[in-house]
Amino acid sequence: MAKFFQINIPEGASIVKLDSQGRAAVQYTVRNVSAAPIDGRAVLASVPGAIPANDPVQKKWVSIDPPAERHFDKDKEEVFTAKIAVAAKSAQPGDYTFRLDVASVAVPDVGDQGPPVRFTVAQTQKPPSKMWLWIVLAVVFVLALGVGIWLAVRPKPTATPTPTQGGKATEPVKKEPVKEPGKEPVKKEPVKEQPQPKK
Repeated sequence: MAKFFQINIPEGASIVKLDSQGRAAVQYTVRNVSAAPIDGRAVLASVPGAIPANDPVQKKWVSIDPPAERHFDKDKEEVFTAKIAVAAKSAQPGDYTFRLDVASVAVPDVGDQGPPVRFTVAQTQKPPSKMWLWIVLAVVFVLALGVGIWLAVRPKPTATPTPTQGGKATEPVKKEPVKEPGKEPVKKEPVKEQPQPKK
């Protein structure tokens, strides 16, 4: 039973869903049921049994939209907004729970507890690995390097030498005229020059 404050949240708000930036908000309606005017202070509290690694209050992922301290007339209601902002870089996947309590400013040790609220940090999807691209580039580089080395060290082609006999180049073979049967080759006599008369 509430001592000073009756604290409620909207139906279905005990579990909230974070947006793409890891943010959400929950509204707590606080009503003064002390039968007298009172000053109240809203504070965030960890759920009993929560380990520090899963305590959003200690991680400072949850904050109260100011002012956290307000004056309540008799039967007056005030709405407090608890804002959730998860640090994506350091967040571990899992469920996190907190609650908003309201205590008397005059007697800080006396107050009332609000209903717990839970939210879930999902597993972060890793970008696709580009390892295959580096492997392809490495293979292309190795192949290009191998081709370059082969071109650099391969033997250069040389001219084929003319076949020789006994270590000397062969002379071209002279063709003899073909003799026709029944005919003797005509021998040409050298023409003698006639002496010219002296003048």
